Amino acid sequence: MAIILADDNAEQNVDSAAGQESEESGGIRDSRDSRDSRDSRDRCLQPLCGKPLLQHVIEGVRDSVAGLIINSNSHFSAYKEYGYPVVEDLKVGQHNPLVGIYSGLCWYSEQKADTEYVVSVPADVPLFPAGLVKELQMAAANSESGIAYVECEGKPQPLIAIWPLSAIKNLAVEITAGNSNCQDVLQKLGANAVAVSKSSDDDFKEVTTEAELLALEKRLNGTIKN
Repeated sequence: MAIILADDNAEQNVDSAAGQESEESGGIRDSRDSRDSRDSRDRCLQPLCGKPLLQHVIEGVRDSVAGLIINSNSHFSAYKEYGYPVVEDLKVGQHNPLVGIYSGLCWYSEQKADTEYVVSVPADVPLFPAGLVKELQMAAANSESGIAYVECEGKPQPLIAIWPLSAIKNLAVEITAGNSNCQDVLQKLGANAVAVSKSSDDDFKEVTTEAELLALEKRLNGTIKN
């Protein structure tokens, strides 16, 4: 099972956050904070090589999981067109990726889904290596907490992780305490980092601006060199 985090208030990965200030360590940024942002439209609905970023993510994980949900608090009609359940954040007084993950885990638990683990992926990171889910599953099996997250070239990707449903209670404690930093919570809960190698230079890159989107499309189309 998987949760795709579709809102554009997602925690930045380390590649995109480098050299930029944020309100907290680890970084939470809405794309609308940038002068090169896409107005009020969600990043993941923007087209890349003829299909939305979200579609790239769905195609990257759907064959490796038994089911998908999309976590979002807006654009419900657009997301429902993909044919997967759209799950809003639970009303816990805040909206951030950790709350999205928690809400997705609670949804699977309430649905009595035949699963023990759920993978989380952000919808604005369209490219990642094949076999990613399997590597997370193997890392979770070797983790006492059952939680694992991706690390690439020494840089953590905290939103690309695998969570057991048994983590719901501990996540609730952290959220109630006001901890919104996913990397911090992963470390507190004893998550394993799994080193994943890139299959291309653009794997794990968060697309946050129009310029980044256009540059990525040109590279994928082979019109410029990496």
